[in-house]
Amino acid sequence: MFVIYPIGTVLLGWLLIAGDERRNMLQKIIDSERNFRGLFNTVSEGIIIQNMNLEFVEVNPGAEKMFGYSRDELIGKTPDFLGVKGWNKETSQQDWFEKILRGEDVELEFPGKKKNGEVFTDYVKLYKGRYNNEDVLIGLNVDISEFKKTQQTLLEAKEKAEEANRLKSNFLANMSHELRTPMIGILGYAELLRERKDNEELRKTGEVIYKSADRLLKTLTLILNISKMETDFKGIQLVETNVDTLLFHIAEEFKEQAEKKGVKLEYKPNETLTGYTEPMLLEQIIANLVDNAVKFTSHGKVTIFGDLEENENEERRLKITVKDTGIGIAPDHLELIFDEFRQASEGWERSFEGPGLGLSVSKKFVEKMGGSISVKSKIGEGSEFSVQILFKKG
Repeated sequence: MFVIYPIGTVLLGWLLIAGDERRNMLQKIIDSERNFRGLFNTVSEGIIIQNMNLEFVEVNPGAEKMFGYSRDELIGKTPDFLGVKGWNKETSQQDWFEKILRGEDVELEFPGKKKNGEVFTDYVKLYKGRYNNEDVLIGLNVDISEFKKTQQTLLEAKEKAEEANRLKSNFLANMSHELRTPMIGILGYAELLRERKDNEELRKTGEVIYKSADRLLKTLTLILNISKMETDFKGIQLVETNVDTLLFHIAEEFKEQAEKKGVKLEYKPNETLTGYTEPMLLEQIIANLVDNAVKFTSHGKVTIFGDLEENENEERRLKITVKDTGIGIAPDHLELIFDEFRQASEGWERSFEGPGLGLSVSKKFVEKMGGSISVKSKIGEGSEFSVQILFKKG
C-alpha cells in the first residue's frame, strides 16, 4: 500500500500535466487555424489551394469574386476550368509542376476567364505547401488587366514620342543641309568683300556679312551634329591619333578670336598623348569647349592642357582640360548648361550669343565615346571643363 500510493499519485499527476499540455496544444492549433482562416478570407487577392492532381481543394472569397464562381462550383475543378481554351499550349503545366516539386516558386501570366465569359490577365504565383496534413500547391492570383492596359498605353506613347523625335531629327538634318550649302556661298563672297582694300565701306560690309554668316553656319553645324547623334550615328571609329597635335591646331584656330578680345590663349604641349580614339568627335568636343571659354572670357586667359591617367584596372584614360578666367557659372546652373538650347544667361536680355547647343553636343559626343565631362566654376573667377575618355595604346 505504501508503495502503490506514491506511484499512483505520480501517475495521476503526470496524466493531469499531460492533459493540460494537450489542451494548450489544441488551443494553439485552434488559434492558428482561426488566424489562418481570418487571413485566408480577408485578403482581396485570390488564393486557390490544389492537391497534387491539380484539383482545387480550397478557395478563398477573393478567388470567388475574381472568377465569379462560388466555392462549391470551384472545388474539384482544375486550372483548365478557369482558363481560356488552349491557354496551356505554350505554358506546359508539367514544366511548372516539376519546378514546384523541386521547391522552386513559379510565376506566370494566366489568361483567366470569368463565369460571365470576360477574359482577363491573371498573374499567378505558385508555392508548394501543406494543408490538412497533405502536400498541396498554393496559388496566389492577382488581376493585372488594368496594369497591362496602362503598360500598353505607355509603350504606344513611348513609340509615338520616339517617332516624333526621329521626324524632328530628320527635319533638322535636312534643313541644315539645305541651309548650309547657300551659306557657304555667302561666306565665299563675304570673304571677297573683306579683302577689298580700295573700298573701306565694302570691306566693313563684307566683315559684317562674314561674321553673321559664320555664326549662322556654326549654329547649323551644331544642329546637324545633334541630328546625327539621334538618327544615323554609326558608332565610334577608333584611329591612332596624336592628340598633342590635334590640341595645338585647335588652339591656333581660336587664337586670333581670343586676341581680338585681349585674351591670351595658351596650350601646354604634351608629347605623350598618342593613342586610339575618334579624332573627329574629340576635335568637335574640345573646339566647342574652347569656343565657349573664349566667348565668356573678357580678360585674362584660356588654357588647354591634356594628360594621361591610369586606374586600378590599368586602363589608360585621356583627360583634357579647358580652363578660363571668365565670368563663371552659378552653382544652380551647372547642370542646366548641358541641356539642349539652354544657357546660364537666357531670355531676351541674355548677354551672350549662341543657340546653347555646344555643351549639349559635347556631352553627347563624350558619352558616345564612353567618357565623361565635368565642370568646376566660381562666379567671377572662371570655369574649368574636363573631359575623360578611354585612350588605348593599341
